[in-house]
Amino acid sequence: MSLLVGLSSARHLGWLSLYASALILVCITVLGVLPQDGPGAEPPSYLYYAVIETDRDTISVGESFTATVYLCNPGDRDILLEPIRQFAFSGNSLYGPEPVNNAVFLSYPGGTKIKVGAGDRTVFLRRVFTPLYPGPFMVTCPGAEATVNVTGARRVPISSPEVGLKVEFSVTGRLVHALLILVNDNPYPVEVPVFMQLTRYKEFYGFSSNTTSYISWAIRFFEVEAHSTKVAWREEMGITGENYEYVCIFYVEGRVAGGSYPPP
Repeated sequence: MSLLVGLSSARHLGWLSLYASALILVCITVLGVLPQDGPGAEPPSYLYYAVIETDRDTISVGESFTATVYLCNPGDRDILLEPIRQFAFSGNSLYGPEPVNNAVFLSYPGGTKIKVGAGDRTVFLRRVFTPLYPGPFMVTCPGAEATVNVTGARRVPISSPEVGLKVEFSVTGRLVHALLILVNDNPYPVEVPVFMQLTRYKEFYGFSSNTTSYISWAIRFFEVEAHSTKVAWREEMGITGENYEYVCIFYVEGRVAGGSYPPP
């Protein structure tokens, strides 16, 4: 007996874009079909469905987990499926790049069938995912989805556009400092490895200087919370006074940030 079965992809959570409906048509051959239990009895269902299970519910950024797609047979008869040679199986972070459907292409020896026992399930596909962004990570295939919670912070170099740089000035008493500030506008925390070299160009009292320092830190990373800032360096400029103007420009790992005091 043959039966066409359509599987359509489920709607993503509100924080993800709505995926287009996916339709997979497969031919099911039922083995050992038994007669109905009595006159007028309802025929059993021979539809199958897919579920996704993960080996871990929570991981840290950079760790891996395995997602497994099972084909399930809720009916009371064994079924044989024609080989499914193309299958959409994707993993996407809430805060990562735009979701992309990943097509998996499968090959089988000639004459292969996929058998799913009555009331049973069989492993169809396994895949390892390594999320690089914190937050919910969704694994999807047509008709099924699973979510893994990813904790921790995304690690980005100071040269990355994912973290901003700006210069502000602070005044304590009459002493002026130039502050090099890391800016994290992302909805997730970041870890920025410390820089080992820093160049400063300064103008003050009508004079200018250009200084490069090599720095040994007691920490390995600057930790910047989501939608937050972190002072990475404080540079002493001088004292406040009438007509005193200061300029400070920082050069770090190919990036430049500067400012002046008092503000224009």
